[in-house]
Amino acid sequence: MKEIKQWKEIIDELDYAYQPIVSLDTGKTIGFEALLRGVDKTELKTIDTFFDKAYENNILHIVEFALRKKAIIKFLKYKNPANIKLFLNLDNRIINSKKFDKGKTKKFINSLAIENSFIVFEISEKHEINSYKNFKELFDHYAKQDFQIAIDDYGTGFSSMKLLYHTDPDYIKIDRFFIKDVDTDIKKQIFLRKILEVSHLLGHLVVAEGVETTKEFLFCKELGFDMVQGFLIEKPNIDIKNLPDYYDLSSIYPSKREKTENIDIISNIEVFPSIHYKSLFSEVFHILKHSKNHNFLVVVNDNDTPLGVLEDRTLKEYLYSPYGNELLSKKRICDKTDEFLTQCRTTNSNESIETILNIFSYSDDFSSIIIKEKGRYKGVLSAQKLLDIVHKKQLLDARDQNPLTKLGGNSTIINYIQKCMDATTPYLHIYYDLDNFKPYNDKYGFRNGDRIILLFADILRSFCNNDDFMIGHIGGDDFFMSVSIGTRTLEATLELVEKIIEKFSRDVVAFYKKDDIKQGFIESKDRNGNVNKYKFLTVSAAVLEVNGKSIKFKNEYADILAEIKKTAKKSSTHYSISTLL
Repeated sequence: MKEIKQWKEIIDELDYAYQPIVSLDTGKTIGFEALLRGVDKTELKTIDTFFDKAYENNILHIVEFALRKKAIIKFLKYKNPANIKLFLNLDNRIINSKKFDKGKTKKFINSLAIENSFIVFEISEKHEINSYKNFKELFDHYAKQDFQIAIDDYGTGFSSMKLLYHTDPDYIKIDRFFIKDVDTDIKKQIFLRKILEVSHLLGHLVVAEGVETTKEFLFCKELGFDMVQGFLIEKPNIDIKNLPDYYDLSSIYPSKREKTENIDIISNIEVFPSIHYKSLFSEVFHILKHSKNHNFLVVVNDNDTPLGVLEDRTLKEYLYSPYGNELLSKKRICDKTDEFLTQCRTTNSNESIETILNIFSYSDDFSSIIIKEKGRYKGVLSAQKLLDIVHKKQLLDARDQNPLTKLGGNSTIINYIQKCMDATTPYLHIYYDLDNFKPYNDKYGFRNGDRIILLFADILRSFCNNDDFMIGHIGGDDFFMSVSIGTRTLEATLELVEKIIEKFSRDVVAFYKKDDIKQGFIESKDRNGNVNKYKFLTVSAAVLEVNGKSIKFKNEYADILAEIKKTAKKSSTHYSISTLL
């Protein structure tokens, strides 16, 4: 008893700092991780030593619960648990304690007259798991009480894949080791792509831990992480009331005029010499003769706007002939534009790759494009440089493709949504979610589950087989489709959505066994292990209209979408529509 009293005195001196976990899509704070502070001021010095000592003294369960209460009480002083999660670290060695009193946390939260679903227990494999059966029992123990579970420090423990196989977590938190310098480390990129692929296929949300640089952040977004946590967003703060529920991530992203592909364009621009259109040809000859790297000059007017180019090949007989030199050198460029000036395509530095490619396709006479910035001459983009950019973009697009369906993934979809919100033309975004997919997957296995996902992807392709549509695969059984109302009316699009739902519901029956088809349902276990009856697979569609005015709803986009999805699943038509004005 004396020893327990001493531990409680130590715990009373400790405090908690809170670090936000933020949605990469919306900037919304999904939750806060409670991080123990003040251990360094005790005789135990480090957090690992602190918990090791509690475990050795056989009071880990008492220490864990006391700290848990402390973190929850402080959190509830400043945050509404209905909107934000609290992530609490849990030492997995607690399952070895015979004195572990199950249900104490639930009783404590119930005594506060609040729901207990706001708690997420972070279980790390820092300590070796001797019995996966016991570990799964602990896992199921918290899940059955409506607590959510996160696997912490994923990838650095004793057997991460085995842990994932034996459990069904809500979140997977990727350790900082894999995030550090991920933008330049190819091996880490390969590992993360596979981890994300498996995690999303199993329906888990994935958090990037320890993000500290803009490059790490942008690469995590490109890879398709769902959430981010780290110093770049916010350091752990003992004063939780100063931590916001939303973060404006726009300052981290490239600006509208500096999207990734346009940064590539600007970095590949070559600055060829320019010359005023009223200059003498003698100056042209002088520049071309003494230039080893440039075979043409860009001609500009008084506003520095490019008018065309003077090529050395068209001036060759004058350039290298004394007679020709004398004949033309005292003439002004503007007097001979019809004879010597080559017209070429021009574009702005903030145009998309697709637009520049289209411009190139109409350029028969000249192998480069003149780039302007705010109407003024900026430089030259050669055909070879453009091909290099396109090749790089194709590689990025290929990496973002869902490996199963080969449809564009999260990065492609998110960039597309941003373009729609910047546009003046209204767009319809349709999010498809397969209903009763998990019970089917559990009963028939992942391979047959993959066949269902491929079936729906093929149906989308068959109905959206022209350039008017954009279709993508968010992950798992979630799909995205979009079309401009300028090319297809709302009524026609809704009719198409109905046809897609109808065809999938009809075709999917062939993927069931005869006995199940005969009885009209399947039986499968739910999360709590209870056997329930489930109807055959269908698909629900959340239809959202967006336009240039929708940008003000950027942070609420995901929440609004979630509400539409709920309505769609309850609707007899299997779809619901809303507008962001």
